[in-house]
Amino acid sequence: MVWHPSLMRNDFVLSRKEEKIADSSGERIEVGMSIDGASSMLTAYVAPSEHSDTQHTFSVDLLIDSESPRNLSKNQCLTSIVGRYILVYEFFQGRFELTDVGTGETVLSDLSTAAWID
Repeated sequence: MVWHPSLMRNDFVLSRKEEKIADSSGERIEVGMSIDGASSMLTAYVAPSEHSDTQHTFSVDLLIDSESPRNLSKNQCLTSIVGRYILVYEFFQGRFELTDVGTGETVLSDLSTAAWID
């Protein structure tokens, strides 16, 4: 699972904090990262899936240094963090987005183009 404690093995991740959400089965997870001298914070709200043994991510926000937070997903989504990038796929929206967590820039917004990248 993307928000699993093993995420701490990522060289860019400095901290991981989880907190139960009152009156809910969900959790708020914060992942602090440092990339090229910039401090980044990913905040996600996750809850167990009703259909599988995984957790679903319901919202993902990215905060870089003192900038305003950027919402990467408001809907239920699948996420994957590899190195300095986060991939967000929103269910029922057909929207894939690959974002550089260090800069906040969208690297790919149409995953079908990813097949051309080697």
